[in-house]
Order: sequence, then structure tokens, then C-alpha cells
Amino acid sequence: MNKIFTFLFLLPYTFLLSQNYGNNWCFGNGLRIDFNDCSPQVLNSSNSGTEGCSAISNSEGQLLFYTNSNYVWDNSDNVMPNGSLGGNLGTHSQVIIIPKPFTSNTYFIITTQRQDLPSNRKLQYHEVDMTLNGGLGDVVLKNVELYSNNTTEQVAATYHNNGSDLWVVTHEYGSNKYLAFLVTSAGISTVPVVSTIGSSHIPCWSNSNARGNIKFSPDGSKIVFNANGENGFDDSNILEILDFDNSTGMISNPIKLPFYGNEYGLTFSPDNNILYCTTWVTGSVTPADSNFLYQFDISSNDSTLIADSRTLLHGGYCLDNQFGTMNIGPDGKIYVAKHDHEYLGVINAPNTSGTACEYIDTGLYLNGATSNFGLNNTIEYQNYCSTLYIQNNSSIANLQISPNPTSSVIRVEYDKTIDGVTIYTLNGEVCFSNQGSIDTVDISLLQSGVYIILIDTNQGQYRERLIKM
Repeated sequence: MNKIFTFLFLLPYTFLLSQNYGNNWCFGNGLRIDFNDCSPQVLNSSNSGTEGCSAISNSEGQLLFYTNSNYVWDNSDNVMPNGSLGGNLGTHSQVIIIPKPFTSNTYFIITTQRQDLPSNRKLQYHEVDMTLNGGLGDVVLKNVELYSNNTTEQVAATYHNNGSDLWVVTHEYGSNKYLAFLVTSAGISTVPVVSTIGSSHIPCWSNSNARGNIKFSPDGSKIVFNANGENGFDDSNILEILDFDNSTGMISNPIKLPFYGNEYGLTFSPDNNILYCTTWVTGSVTPADSNFLYQFDISSNDSTLIADSRTLLHGGYCLDNQFGTMNIGPDGKIYVAKHDHEYLGVINAPNTSGTACEYIDTGLYLNGATSNFGLNNTIEYQNYCSTLYIQNNSSIANLQISPNPTSSVIRVEYDKTIDGVTIYTLNGEVCFSNQGSIDTVDISLLQSGVYIILIDTNQGQYRERLIKM
């Protein structure tokens, strides 16, 4: 048998398949949550993050470092060398850590700056090299400007359709321009793909509507954006969902959604069909003002049906229950930040429409510590707790998958026993499964793109990246 393996395809595996990068969250008032056994364990960290926070773990789920956009801490809870990113100028809303494609030790931190600065609210990046400082990491490049005009405090990332490169997206403040920056093995492009579409910011008190969230759906096909507008001034609020082309970086087809006002937290369900939103009321607060947690069923892609599907899950007097951001956990649940609370809210069945999604306001006790408005901002996927963690068994020989790339049928050739074949999207979603002996798989109905094929054999498990043309 001709044993040909395309090693180029294997280079990005560590990050794409292990998906343990989100297994540690560092946020709030010195909080850390470890998800490595797929059940949250509450620990301590040095983080002091009012809003935007991000942490990154390696392929084994070990914490590497974390940031609140002002400081970078290593996994020993010490500020990294050069880890002060410029004082208290960093964003309140969102910051994100991403890998440099085709590397295992280089990461980028993407930050914006506070909305209440009088000017020069810039999108910046900082580079961390984990081979330095005895493996604890060093910030080797910082405060590099990516865009000359003011941006909002929101930033999100998703994978390119090629499965290895990434997109970083933010929004220009005061306009209707979305900015998508391509990240490759060469670094971050300084020339964004610009989509002029959707709602424009209308300046308001202290530029408060520069705050809020921008989030990708786990499959990278949708993006949602909001603005935490001034209380009682609806024109300063924004809530809209749009299509994202992860091949080109273009954004299209905006759908404006009805809002309560002061929208802040956003996230999609793991299956991409439901959108969750929170509000955080700021400015002049009265007992009539409330914070809300609600959802839309977006599966129809019809603006009227989506608007009509809005379901309130929880609402209360804002000083008692100020909601913040939301994130999909490695266990597939959605966690909801609540300012100055000893609990995180938890949505236990987030793929379910209506109140059957099982929101619990006191879902996760924080052992006496308190959260703030922010959680851990990462690239969100359906579920990190997956058989995709399993490493290849190097003793498996004489196994070949061909042709690859292909547009129709692949052959699985092996001179021993095959016990099953499973094909996953890069986000961990199963799109084909056959438990039993099999030698051909018809993938003609799959969309063009990159997939992972996992083969169970009597010698162990083998995986390879599969390209559907």
C-alpha cells in the first residue's frame, strides 16, 4: 500500500483538534474556573477584570496566560515581563487572545481602548512568545496600532474557512463600518476587509455605546453586534445580526432586532440556532429600570420570525442583578456574568428555545468570590469536551484516506479492523458517523470546506484533516 501522508495538513492540528484553549477562564475579582474535567472547578487568579478578560490554554488544557487588556499574567499569576500594556487605557468590554497560525508558542492579544477616552481609541495588538522566561512567556511586542480611526470596545475572532488562518473583527465608532483583519502565519494584516453595512453609532453620553459585545456564531457563519446605548435614548442603542463570509471576511444581510435598551452581553447557542442577549443599564438609574436576559430563535433567518421569537428568561431591578457578558463553556452550557455576585447564571440547555433552556440564576457558586461584568472571551465552539482531544496512535500503519481533497467519495483503506468512522466540522459538530466496518464514505452532500475525519480501529484512533472541494 502506498503510505502517503500530507504533513502540511497536520501542522495546525494542535490548536484545531485539541480545542482545550478555552479550558481556563480568568475573570472578575481574582477568579479562575478550570473546566478540564468538563465540570467547572472554581479557583483563584490574580486577575482584576471589571469587564473584558481573556485567557488561553495549551493543547493539554494547561493555563498559559491571561489578561484584562491592561496587564498580562503568566500561569503563576505573576505579571509577565513587559506585561503592562499601557496603564488603565484598555477596553472595558472585550479583549481576546488568539494563536499565530502554524505556531505553537506565539500568541496575539487584541485590545481596544476605553470608550471614555477623549480621542484615539485604537485597536492594538501585542505578541507573546511562550518560549521565553523559562516557558512562562514574555510580551515581545506591544501596543502596535492596527487601525488609525476610533473603534468600539468590541472585538471577536473566528477561523478562516481554510481551517488554519483567523479573522479578527471589530467596528469603527461613529460609522457603520465593520473591520475584518486576516491573521496568517505571516502575522496580522494591517489592511482590513471593510464592510459598510448596518447601523451607525450615534454619539451619546461619554460614548457609552462604544461598549457592548460582538460575537461570532460557533460555525463562523453569523456575527452579532450591539451598542450599550444611553439609558432612555433609543437611537444610541444597536442590536443586529449579520452574515459573515469566513472565506472573504465580508459581512452582509443585516437584521435589526428589537431591544430593551442598554444591550451588552451576547452569545449564540452551541448549535448556532439561538441568540442570547443581556442588558446592563447604565447612566441615570431608576427603580423602573431593569436588566434583562433573553433569547431569539434565529434558525429561520427571517427577520419577522426572529423578532417574534424573543423570549424573556430573567429580568430584575438593575441594582440587584446587573448582567454582563455570556460565554459557551467547554461543557456546552452558557455562563452569564453578574456584577458583584457570588454566582454565575447558567443556561443548562442552550440549544432549546424558550424557557425550556433552563436558565438558573444561581447556577454556579463562586466560593464566596464575586464576578464582574466580564467573562473569558475566546473563539467559541460547540463543545470542547470531545473525542477530538484523543491523540493519534502513532503505531497505526497501513491506513490511508483517499482522495483528499475530494468532492464526493473517500476510500478508507486499512489492512486491520475498522470499528467506525466519524467526520466533524472544525467546530466539533458531528456531520457523519458510522459505527462499524466501512471502506467508503460519500461526502458529496457536505458543504465545501475543511473537516476532521476520525477513524476508530482495533489499534487505536487515527485522525486527519479532510478537504471537501
